Amino acid sequence: MSRTTSHLVATAITIAGLIALAAPAPTLANWTCDDPLTSHTVNDLPEEYFVFADWTGNVVPDGAGGFYTTWEENANVTVARCRVQRVDSSGNRLWGSEGLAIFDLNDQHTPHVVVDPSGGGVYAFTASSPTPESDFEIRLQRFGPDGARLWGPEGRIVFQACGVPSYRPALVSDGADGFFLSVVTSPVPNEVRLQHLSADGDLLWGGGS
Repeated sequence: MSRTTSHLVATAITIAGLIALAAPAPTLANWTCDDPLTSHTVNDLPEEYFVFADWTGNVVPDGAGGFYTTWEENANVTVARCRVQRVDSSGNRLWGSEGLAIFDLNDQHTPHVVVDPSGGGVYAFTASSPTPESDFEIRLQRFGPDGARLWGPEGRIVFQACGVPSYRPALVSDGADGFFLSVVTSPVPNEVRLQHLSADGDLLWGGGS
């Protein structure tokens, strides 16, 4: 290759590189709060309500292209309530504009949801206890795919902390029909307590571990 040809090739490569640098970068889609096509909410709250950003629960697929979610909201700082919602694959809220209440009584905190084998959701949450023997309780509620409470209005009590606050329950499927539950107790010494639950919410490990 002659010196002139080499020079022309080098010049062409340089020009191509400059054109590539000058070309506009690919534009990534932005998720904006005012774009109705990409932004969806799972609940409508009055202005005086707010959602605890650090205790907001979780989101799990519902097995039909949508998802279940849960969160903690508060209207007057002194009483918190946990709510649940099911959303389909198009972003439509299936359980009303405000979702459904997990529980009707007492103060409620730190909800968590896992999908059950029937296609519904099992929700764990912390509730202040109405009895002097216990400060906090960990309760479970099971919702059918249609939003019906399957374990009655009060759900199931699976853990009572006698003089020891408990919070942040977490659920995971056991790979069959049941669930594993973890609970954090406080204050010091902090412990993580574990329990194995049947599909009906029965305790399989006695007093837990």
